Amino acid sequence: MPEFIKSIKLAKRYKNVEILWASVREPYNYLQAKQLGCHIITVPPGIIEKIENFGKSFDQLTKETVEAFLVDSKKSNFKI
Repeated sequence: MPEFIKSIKLAKRYKNVEILWASVREPYNYLQAKQLGCHIITVPPGIIEKIENFGKSFDQLTKETVEAFLVDSKKSNFKI
């Protein structure tokens, strides 16, 4: 984080320099990059899916998870 802060301060001196946070590893890194003011943030699809869950309630996430399990079980055609 300290290196990003220094880099962003330096980049403000130049019109043609932007700061890139490449390939965040966890959803929280996206929030960090955004909060610091990074100009470009690259995010893998799996992390984007998790970021889309920000702000959802525990009940809503639980319901969506159970519904996904139900869909997957129906697709499997497995019988007990």
